[in-house]
Amino acid sequence: MDDKYEVVITKKCKISLNQICGYIKNILDAEIASNNLLDKFEQLIKTLEVSPFIYQKVERYKILDKEYRKVVIKNYIVIYDVDEENKKVYLDNMFYGGSNYINKI
Repeated sequence: MDDKYEVVITKKCKISLNQICGYIKNILDAEIASNNLLDKFEQLIKTLEVSPFIYQKVERYKILDKEYRKVVIKNYIVIYDVDEENKKVYLDNMFYGGSNYINKI
């Protein structure tokens, strides 16, 4: 029996990840840092496939029928939710850690 979860990267999260990595690579001229962030993101996916509940809940944001969790990767926060019934993890978005991400979920 396969207990792995399927990790789904939403369109919003893909766009945010591309913008962040593009900024780091092209504007900050830090290609290695951009690649390191992508590596950390890939590691996150592998972790969430087997342990989607290990990261902290977003306590200040409550919506009916949905519980968000967050992961800090370097200076960025990835927001996700878990669909336990269908064994899926949705990476909803990624934000700069210094931003008011709670209002952007």
